[in-house]
Amino acid sequence: MHCNSAFALLKPVCDEVVKHPTKKCLQDLTETFGQIPIKTLLQLQDYVLYPLELNLQRPYVSSETRRHIVDCIKQLILCTEVNSLKKYLNLYTLLFIQLFDKDSSSMVANVSEELKLSVIQCVTKITQKCTDDVIRQIYNKNNVPRISQGIFVCVHIMQNEKLRPLRIAAIEFIMAITQIDDQERYIEVWRPSIADMIMFIVPGVLTGLHKVVIGDEKQGHLVTKTALRAWSRILVLVLEDIIIAKTKTKMHFSAKVTVISDAKTKSEENQSENEKETETIIKTIQSQQRTLEWAKGVAENVLKMSESLRPLQNHSHWKVRHELAESCYSILDKCQQHLKDTSVIFVEILLKLSDDDVDQVASTSQAAIKSLTQKLEEEDGISFYEILEENFYGLVTKLPRIIHLYFLTLADSEKLAVLRLLKQYLTLIGSGRLPQLLQKTSHLERTVLALLQTAELQSSNMSLLSDCSLRDLELNQDAIFHTPWKQFKHFADQSIIEKLEVVLMLLGQNGDLEILCNHLLELLSTGREHRNEIVFVLNKIMLGGLHTEENIHIVKNTLDTYLSPQLWYVPLTVSVTRTETVTTSEVLNISQVRSNLQLVCLLAEGIGYMATALETRFSRFLMHCLYLIVERAGSPHEALAAAGLKAAAAIAKAVRQGNDITSLLSANMDYFMVQVSLRLRNMRRDPGVLSVLSIAMRHSIQEMLPYLQNAVTEVLLQCCDTFQMQHTSSFLHVFYTFFLCIKKWFPSKNDKRGTSCKGTIDIPSVISEFVEYIENSQRCKIHFKNLKFNEGYTEQTKEMSEPIESNYLGEETPEKLEVPSHIKMTVSVVQRCLHLLPRKDKQCRLQALETLTEGLEVLADYENELLPMVHQVWSPLIGRLQDASDPLVLNRSFILLTTLARLAEDFIRARTLKQVWPALCNFLFDSAEKSKNKSSGSAFQYSQLFKLQLCLLQGLGDLALHLQLQEKEVFQMLNAAAPYLSTRQPKPLQESCLKLFHTVTAYDSDAVWLEIMKIDKQMTPMFKDNREYKKNVVSVMEMLTFSKIIIV
Repeated sequence: MHCNSAFALLKPVCDEVVKHPTKKCLQDLTETFGQIPIKTLLQLQDYVLYPLELNLQRPYVSSETRRHIVDCIKQLILCTEVNSLKKYLNLYTLLFIQLFDKDSSSMVANVSEELKLSVIQCVTKITQKCTDDVIRQIYNKNNVPRISQGIFVCVHIMQNEKLRPLRIAAIEFIMAITQIDDQERYIEVWRPSIADMIMFIVPGVLTGLHKVVIGDEKQGHLVTKTALRAWSRILVLVLEDIIIAKTKTKMHFSAKVTVISDAKTKSEENQSENEKETETIIKTIQSQQRTLEWAKGVAENVLKMSESLRPLQNHSHWKVRHELAESCYSILDKCQQHLKDTSVIFVEILLKLSDDDVDQVASTSQAAIKSLTQKLEEEDGISFYEILEENFYGLVTKLPRIIHLYFLTLADSEKLAVLRLLKQYLTLIGSGRLPQLLQKTSHLERTVLALLQTAELQSSNMSLLSDCSLRDLELNQDAIFHTPWKQFKHFADQSIIEKLEVVLMLLGQNGDLEILCNHLLELLSTGREHRNEIVFVLNKIMLGGLHTEENIHIVKNTLDTYLSPQLWYVPLTVSVTRTETVTTSEVLNISQVRSNLQLVCLLAEGIGYMATALETRFSRFLMHCLYLIVERAGSPHEALAAAGLKAAAAIAKAVRQGNDITSLLSANMDYFMVQVSLRLRNMRRDPGVLSVLSIAMRHSIQEMLPYLQNAVTEVLLQCCDTFQMQHTSSFLHVFYTFFLCIKKWFPSKNDKRGTSCKGTIDIPSVISEFVEYIENSQRCKIHFKNLKFNEGYTEQTKEMSEPIESNYLGEETPEKLEVPSHIKMTVSVVQRCLHLLPRKDKQCRLQALETLTEGLEVLADYENELLPMVHQVWSPLIGRLQDASDPLVLNRSFILLTTLARLAEDFIRARTLKQVWPALCNFLFDSAEKSKNKSSGSAFQYSQLFKLQLCLLQGLGDLALHLQLQEKEVFQMLNAAAPYLSTRQPKPLQESCLKLFHTVTAYDSDAVWLEIMKIDKQMTPMFKDNREYKKNVVSVMEMLTFSKIIIV
């Protein structure tokens, strides 16, 4: 299109804009730009700008119209370019005048946010569309007063405005005017000129951007990210490591803001009135340079700002953290010379971010660290590591203070960030320089002490209660992760604990393991302070550092220290204690004993760690520590037993003898039995051998039975010693475990468990007997009428007179089968347990009852041995069953009674009905009132009385079945259980009572029916309210109906 044609197209629209600058008119002008070629439009640019500039200068034009005019100018510049400095400065000044108000305290006019946004975006585009010649002319110190005016306005807007796009636009303008945006036309040779010009406004700009960067996260991550990018790039621009003239001129950092502010104020006044002042300002600006003194002043203020950037490491949005990593790398890469003191902060930030959860952030930080390391190694290989070492030492010094003093206020995320930083320091310093660093005594002591104080443990959660139950000793999956001995005082978050362990392992991997271990062992042997923490730290360091054959001697020294009696056998009771090998007269308090228990758990865990690190090389230490580890696995303390089991599993896996304690003991059973036999003979000095024997039996195989019998025989002898009565609980534990093994290896051939569910016993009822009696009477009358008495008598006499020939003449009487040795041993053990049943010690009685229950199960197939034992058991058992003062003992006694009934049946039927049955039924009936109105969530369900009621309701049915009770005893049982059909009883008791009625229904439904009718018709005064029984009575009636249908 020819220029004349374009002019003819633009003229009517431009004339209309001059007269009536409406929104529609401006839109028509904007649409016309697209119809004209760029070169032609560029030639007519001044003609188009004239009406737009004219209207912006008219005071009566509305704010909305001004916004549309500014948008029109922006579209014109986007279609063309700015090729004149004069044009740029005119537009720059004219546009910012729309936002400038000299009478306002902030010098920013009170106009709409939309107008502000349009003006700033327009100026940004004008700056970006300038040609290279114009840009070269802009960055002249003579233009500082005019350029600084717009920058001042944008700094104020980005700090105080609320609209996010407006704040971001203001920051983007600052980046555009300083040529640090992401435009492709960026030319390196302009940087010195740009830096020389903006050096006068740097203080105000950096301060304003810094306030935005550290602002609240509510302002939006994009605002923070953009401000951070502008802050770092401007800092790099003015402090880049280039040649700075060493002049004697010294510009004070605090004076610069005043100079620029004056320039900004003067630039708005009339040119004729302040011409001399402006010339003076320009001369002053021209004389100033970026000297070392000036750079030092900037660096001092940047140091203060950099400290406040640390919280951005934990910013919720990963893009802010990513921008922080890039900014730190840019500053360290280009400004290290002038920001030496600040580089410490930026290095720490990069190290923390290199362990970020977001891959983009971590990879950027790691790449930055790698690049910096390579660059500094090529230029000055020591300087960067000096920074790292200094930072590392400083961080280690303040680490305990960070963890301790801010325990209540410091968030777990910040503690985790500190440990991540420490980990990155250890990684970056590496195995090449860390050993040299730790060779310095001050560094070694400070590092170890800081780690001990950080890893301060608490033992208040360690339970001192011994587990008297005969629990399963297998290591389940939950026990693998349950470590109650590792509870820290100043943090509980699992991620912090894991990071601390990683730090310690990394220290052992990259540091001098021998120096670290020797120092920690020396601390462990010289005093009690931080003893538990020393063992924890030493365990993790060895786990990370034991990877070569050269460190075997360290393991030997550590094992000798761990297994020394002074540590391995510390007192675990709050009293004057005689331990396994050490006698102490010290009376300890609860906290000390808990600490000791925590210590021995850590020692056992440490041995497992050594095995894990050494793998098959640990075989040389196996015989030295395995017995002691298994001894811990059999401890009555749950935490210590768990630690021992975990250590045993780790050893088995390391030496490739399976994955658990079973396979480990099976592979070394010969050694074990020798050790057990030797120690059993001196059990007073080593009572822990009983725990070891229990575990050895539990995890042995049938071929080892002769060895086990010899060991049990030795235990029986020791049990008869009156001086060994304090170990009765351990004796019973051994016997119980022995019975379990026998049952596992020799299962019973006539197991009668569950017979109540599989078969029924026909018990004659009153009605059926009466009917049968009538029918038999009628048949007899008919029979005797037709019977020929004489003939029958003669025939019967002949038959009786015939000689009886034995079918067994000539046959040999079968020989009595020989009783196996393990059955003989079982009889001896049961007899010994009977002597322990009357003991006053409640724990002893409970264990004796459990052991007798298992022992009699072993004798199930040997009636000649079983029945005498049942007879001997009955006398001491009857006293326990008739005494209801202790529900727990009565509970275990009832379980033993049901076992006797299942095994002996008729042998104890008469004595049970006479001596036990009435007492049990009376107790069950009387205790019903105590459980009434107890809700399901009440504490009553955790009481021993409730558990006894539940046990009786669940077991009486089977007991009646095995003893083949008649209707009288059945009625007595049902009458005692009937109160538990009430809906006011706890739910578990109701359910057990229904099951009891269901069991009885299977073989005596008439008795159940009569009992239900008695409840329904209120035949006794105890059932005053029939409604509370209605629900369960209906359930029983349904069972009765169903059973009748099945019978028919």
